[in-house]
Amino acid sequence: MKYISVSLILTLIFAVYIINTIWTLAEIFIPPVCNRGERCYTSYLASDPVQHLVIFTSVKQQPYFDGSSSDAVTKIHTSIKFDYRNPASFDIALKVPRKTRNNGTLYMHAALLDDARLYKQFDEIYRTEAIHTLPLTNDVKKTQTKSILPFSHISRVAPISILTDELNLPANKIPGEFYPYIRVRSGKFLPIIQHNVLKSRMSQLQLLNSSTTTVNITINVSPSSYGSMRLAMHLLFDFLAFKNDVAFWRRKRSLAGLSARTVFWRAFSQFVIFFYLVDEQTSMLVLVPAGISAVIELWKVKKVLHLRISFTGWKVRVWRDTSADECERSTAKADAEAMRYLSMLLYPLCVAGAIYSLVYEPHKRLYPVDKTRTDTAGSMDENPEELDPVKQKEE
Repeated sequence: MKYISVSLILTLIFAVYIINTIWTLAEIFIPPVCNRGERCYTSYLASDPVQHLVIFTSVKQQPYFDGSSSDAVTKIHTSIKFDYRNPASFDIALKVPRKTRNNGTLYMHAALLDDARLYKQFDEIYRTEAIHTLPLTNDVKKTQTKSILPFSHISRVAPISILTDELNLPANKIPGEFYPYIRVRSGKFLPIIQHNVLKSRMSQLQLLNSSTTTVNITINVSPSSYGSMRLAMHLLFDFLAFKNDVAFWRRKRSLAGLSARTVFWRAFSQFVIFFYLVDEQTSMLVLVPAGISAVIELWKVKKVLHLRISFTGWKVRVWRDTSADECERSTAKADAEAMRYLSMLLYPLCVAGAIYSLVYEPHKRLYPVDKTRTDTAGSMDENPEELDPVKQKEE
């Protein structure tokens, strides 16, 4: 009898891991099933109704909610009996408002409407229909001799996608990526239109100045499946969350008003959560963002501690910059006092929770024991920006 080799065992384990990963990714593309007795919403486009694509522009992201008047919204395109099942492209000579030319903003609003709502005013459409808004302008910074000034650029290509799959989604199983965009009418959810960010390119931006009155833009409309739109939105939301978090901390020149102890605790909590997800063999779509978030929290700890790292050949030198201004010292004093009072409540709760968990709950390893208590305590420090008695505003 031949012995089973170690390489064969490792190969089988790796194959099982790959199959599990593929299945996890496949679940993104498989819509939930509506069982008997469940309240479900079907797609409005499932019955192939006649729809008209209408596109507006405005200088506000939310017209009529930002105090804009009806003159601030302009209808730039109407496609009668639009074929939403097939890709389409439109070339439009867009008139650029004066406010946009003066380093302002410009947004595009797209909606699919039926005959009864085609000729209604934008405010009525905005309140009752599913409208998607995407920015047409973007600020690009150019280095000058003394400062960095932003210049507005407009995208010459606007790619949008329409969810056209015939879906029947249970009300309690709507994917989190779709939930903010679901608008229901008579048991059907209205068409979901999204900006296809994955097809946008920096090379498609055109500089705007005071003399740019008209810009030729191309609107590319394409049908999208349930899985592809969900995957694109999932990746986009994770990227934007990381981007905004890193951008905020990179702009911080002073740590006045930020609790250093809270940053330490959040970093520790994030690593505990990450290891817990690893132990539970969570989907890679959840595990990878959790790992990136843990690394970002570790970078925040380095910034809070004022650590400096330099490389000399193969040697790594780490030292701490101890120069802190009066505002940071005042914040540290307030932070220590706040944590002293908080610990009087937090420590007994953690000890009681640990005893209860050890007595009544089964555990496989050490860090699952602490995950629940760490996660709960970490959620108490979600926004640590309000400790500084000096109350400085940097944004």
